[in-house]
Amino acid sequence: VAAVAVRDGPRAMTAVRAGARRALALWAHGQGVNGALGLGHTAPAKEPVRVLGGVARAAAGWGHSAVLTDTGQLVLSGRTHDVQQIIRFGRLQQSESPLLSLYEMFGSKNSIDSLEPAVVDPAPFSGSGRLCEVVASAGLTAVVSEDGKLFMMGNNVYGQCADGTRDQFIYKPSQVKGLDGPVAQVALGFRHGIALTRAGKVFCWGKGGRGQVGQGKGTAQDYLTAVKVARLPGRAVEIAAGFNHSLALLEDGRVFVWGKFQKQTEDKVDFEDAFIPIQVDFNGVAVRRIWAGYFHSVALTSTNQLFQWGRLSDKAVSAHPDVRKQIDAGETQLARSTVVRPVSVQVSSEWVMDHDLEVSLGTDLTYVTASSLDRPLVWDWNLSPVPLDLFEPRCVDLVRSHRVRRVVPGWQHTLYLTEEE
Repeated sequence: VAAVAVRDGPRAMTAVRAGARRALALWAHGQGVNGALGLGHTAPAKEPVRVLGGVARAAAGWGHSAVLTDTGQLVLSGRTHDVQQIIRFGRLQQSESPLLSLYEMFGSKNSIDSLEPAVVDPAPFSGSGRLCEVVASAGLTAVVSEDGKLFMMGNNVYGQCADGTRDQFIYKPSQVKGLDGPVAQVALGFRHGIALTRAGKVFCWGKGGRGQVGQGKGTAQDYLTAVKVARLPGRAVEIAAGFNHSLALLEDGRVFVWGKFQKQTEDKVDFEDAFIPIQVDFNGVAVRRIWAGYFHSVALTSTNQLFQWGRLSDKAVSAHPDVRKQIDAGETQLARSTVVRPVSVQVSSEWVMDHDLEVSLGTDLTYVTASSLDRPLVWDWNLSPVPLDLFEPRCVDLVRSHRVRRVVPGWQHTLYLTEEE
């Protein structure tokens, strides 16, 4: 459910990502039952703990973490493949079940691929240039090389690795099949993937039962190789992926979405799945950037406004009048937890214009970092950004002693990238 950042469209992507970056340090906190923290054990970290330095990029999956080092190595920790194990142990941790200690006592740690950060054999990437981007999801990892090759590894029951097979696990990085050119960006949903080529074409693969692969009505099936999204009316410059939905931003500023519960008619949602791209209405205003979380999405318009829409989780609440107006009018439980029309977020126009703006979405929270911000901002469905150290007390020491350059939320853990001291 992680999406990477785009600035000036696919043709500029390689130069932007391959440029010089200051090396960063990786910190982590949250549940450790799946080994995702990379600390050598399965105990939780109640406050952010430093994991390693020399980091260029990082991604947080459901039960693992993925890192690109400043030397171009891919480093993984946690359960990198087995989604069933990830969810099983994650739920036991959430419920504080006494069964968890029994599972750990009798060898659950043996199912963890690596309790500490482990370097992935670079042989599959030979001749592809330096790795410049990494994305992670539920037992799934994707990396993009400088020459635009896309590699996947992890769970493949629904074709998530797009290698043309249904092999349960792909243990070595495998190049995605079905693409017709170099890749500029990749994003991952729960069991599907989406890629943007440098030519502006959008491809999807994996589980398509809710329309998230965008192949049209009557195509509720799995796609074992990448297929071009049907009926997308123009050249795309950015993509994003949620749990079971996908988004694309076109060069003319229009945003299209497809997947679970995305079908809209006359300014309302039918709560039916959209198997072809449906345009999101921003009252005629062009959009510059898009991002997606598990169930909600965010867009930055040409007027430097941020908008959010999507579904609130069971634990989310909101006092925002425009959010309440929509959900209070709902006639069903689903309607009472879904914001159909994008709602404006209360933001400063200064930091939204920063060239290094980074936005990351989790289940209900949205995090922002930018060069003009002295610390990360975060907001929930009240849509009012606040400094991270005020919103999350456990981050006080980290935020006030280090410059946090990015926050990367996973399912049960969160990663932080800070400037090296």
